[in-house]
Formats: sequence, C-alpha cells, structure tokens
Amino acid sequence: MKPLFSTSSALDWLYPPLCILCETSLRKGQNICHPCREKLPRLPASSCRKCGQTFEANLKAPEQCPNCISLKPQFDFATAALKSHQNVLHLIHQFKLLHRPEIGEDLAQTILPSFQQEARLTQLTAPLLIPVPLHHQRHRERGFNQAELLATPLARELGLDCLKALKRIRSTPRQATLSRRERLKNLNKAFRLTGNSQKLANRSLILIDDVFTTGSTVHECARTLRAAKPASIAVFTVLRA
Repeated sequence: MKPLFSTSSALDWLYPPLCILCETSLRKGQNICHPCREKLPRLPASSCRKCGQTFEANLKAPEQCPNCISLKPQFDFATAALKSHQNVLHLIHQFKLLHRPEIGEDLAQTILPSFQQEARLTQLTAPLLIPVPLHHQRHRERGFNQAELLATPLARELGLDCLKALKRIRSTPRQATLSRRERLKNLNKAFRLTGNSQKLANRSLILIDDVFTTGSTVHECARTLRAAKPASIAVFTVLRA
C-alpha cells in the first residue's frame, strides 16, 4: 500500500521549517518569512555612487568617496541590496559559514527587487552575470560557491546569462582580519580568465558576490576581466558592509 505521506512530508508536518530570523513556521522550501524579508534594511540612496559606501547622514550621494579615490577601483560602479545590519549578517553567516546553501535562493529572491530598481543595472544591454570564484580548496571545504548560488537564480529570474568567466588560482588567507592594503596584496594575481573569456568582449558584465567590504576582491576580479575588453563592469552584492 502506498503511504499517505512521504518521509520528508511527514517530517515537514511534524517539524515545519522555521524562519531563520523569527522562527515563524514556513512553507516547505522557504527559509525567511516575508515580513522579515521586507524589514531587512535596503542600501540608502545617499550611498557613494562608485562603491556603495553608506553614510550616516542623509547626504547627497557622492560620485566618489575618499575610499574610491584611494583605491581607484577597476569596476565602473558597485551597488548592493542591503546595508549592514545584525539580521543581514546573521543570514550571511548561516548561508556561508554554517554551510546552508539552501539560503542562497532566499537571498537571491530578497535582493532581486533591488536589482530591478537600480537603473544603472537595468539599463545595461543583455549583461552577463559573473560570480566571484572560490579557490578549489575552499570550494571543497564549503561544498559550494555562495556567489554562484546567488548569481544562478538571479540570472534565471532576470532572463540573463550567468557565466563562470573567472577562476581563482591562488589559495589566499581569509580576508576578514586584513587591512585594505594587505587585502590588495593578498589578492594580487589570484584570479585568471577561464576559457569562456572570448564571450566577454564588448559585453556589459556584472560581478556577483555576497558581501562588499573593502572592495579588494571585486577590484582584483574586475582588473582581471579588463583583459577581455568588456564594455563595462558593475558589481552587485547582497550586503554593503
């Protein structure tokens, strides 16, 4: 006789999935409830137009902040969906450091409206989404590349192509404890173009990652991509730290 419930559905009934942030019961396949998703703080309009750096005061967005003038980023502009907040940091921690890849789909759905509302992104002609790569050793340890798990559903929802155009060829120490100067030195020549690079010429590219902190990672990725002569390089992340 066919069982009335599968093992997974029975477990879902006994132990319904809960929102990571408020522990409200959810439907299968969800990890963040709609109210919690809506409360996550969006990047303010007063953020730096070049790198997305946020400012406490409600100032007019500068074209370049002091950090940009110092770094001279290789990307044309960077923006993010969310600003730093304990709930956003908790989601990123659960997703990336506690190895919960299923949260990637939730985060992609959360940041999708911000992408669609950013004219500088939507005005690009058929841009390619480029996930920031992990070194194969880090990928093996984690089991997934968080940037790919964000870029793939974003590309699907937006009707765009996602291309693995970069490879990380050096395993580098974790960036979190390093200064900006140390991060730049740490990442020097850490990436190379893949065999897909011939598809990048004269195309608009959007680098996808989970967090923009100092910008050193996407700066080095963009510097590597410039060799393929794209039309432009933008950066879109979940969080602007």
